[in-house]
This record gives sequence, C-alpha cells and structure tokens, in this order.
Amino acid sequence: MKALTSRRLAQLTGLSHGFVPEVAFGPDPPVWRPIQVHGGRIARPSGPNAPPQQADGAAAGPGGPAVGVISADCVPLLLGSPAGVVAAVHAGWRPLAAGIVEGAVAELEASGATASTLAAALGPAAGGCCYQVGAEVPQALGAGRHARPDGSGRFLLDLRAVVVERLVAAGLHPERIDVVGPCTICSPHWPSWRRQGPSAGRALAWIHAPDR
Repeated sequence: MKALTSRRLAQLTGLSHGFVPEVAFGPDPPVWRPIQVHGGRIARPSGPNAPPQQADGAAAGPGGPAVGVISADCVPLLLGSPAGVVAAVHAGWRPLAAGIVEGAVAELEASGATASTLAAALGPAAGGCCYQVGAEVPQALGAGRHARPDGSGRFLLDLRAVVVERLVAAGLHPERIDVVGPCTICSPHWPSWRRQGPSAGRALAWIHAPDR
C-alpha cells in the first residue's frame, strides 16, 4: 500500500517517511519503535536492533535506524531537519500534557538541528469533528480554544490543532508544518479505538535519514 507523505518533509533531501494504516505496510528493513506508555519520554535507539525502551517518541541521526510510532486516534507526528536528525512522536493527549512535543524539538536541537528549520507532519488522527472528551482534557492541555461544547456536557477537541500550536511555540514556522490525512474516527480506512474499540489495529508513522 502506498504511504501518505508530507510535501514539507519530502523537501528535505534524502529523508524517507510515511503514514500507513497497518504496521505490516511499513518499510523494509523494519522500523525501530518504542514501547508506548502515554508519557513524555523520547528514546534514542543505538540501531535498528536496539533493545526496546518505554517511551512515546524516538529520535535518530543520519545513518541511524528508521524510527516510528503506532497510533489509533492519537496524533502521529514526524519531525525532520536539514541536518538529518529526525523524530517520530506519539502525541496523544497524555503525552502532550507531559510535554512530548517540546521534548522532541529539544532533543533534535541538542543533536544539531535548529527549530526554525525543522519540518513537521501530523498524520491521520481523531479530528475535532469527532473526538469527544471530558472538560479535564482541554484543561490539562490549556487548549480550551481548540475545544467546543457538543451539547452533552462534553467537548469536541481538535487535537492536531493543539500539536500545531505546541510546535509553533517551540520555534517551528507554521508554513513548515503539514497536516496529512483524515480524521481516523470518520474514516473507515484508518484504525480508530473510538470507532472500533479493542479490535482496532494500529497505524504506523515512520521517518528515516540515511547516512551522509
């Protein structure tokens, strides 16, 4: 299956990346993925066969492994830089509350990237049309402006808008940020925990920078 891609990331020479609705559709060789725990940690694997680590993001440099995350409504975020350092982030609301976006940008800056030159792509995720949450979620994120009452005492939250806002606050230029693909709750072609429950599969987002 052909992966969804971002034109912003595609402009960075040599990087490969993609969003696919099933892990089995990912690239070969396989992608290094963390054991996701809905926290704020970014792992940095030493190679494609590095032992698993508990984290919700992974970063690598040129010639490092392809890194990726899985999702089924949470926002998959890919970051790339002209310096060849990259990251894949599982940006659900709990990781967002734990500062994972800011942590990922800081990790890439510590590896030689500059925030203002980073490109970012947000893949298919639960949209503001469908993502129903309690008031505690936008409160935890300081994201009331991205939530609207749905008439039942709950709110519809645009989680990808929250991620974009966090990226801009961390130093990225808005024009270097892409939002790719549909709302997963709306679309029958992407896995959704909200729509399918425990039977939902997992989508894969990955990024790789070859050696220079």
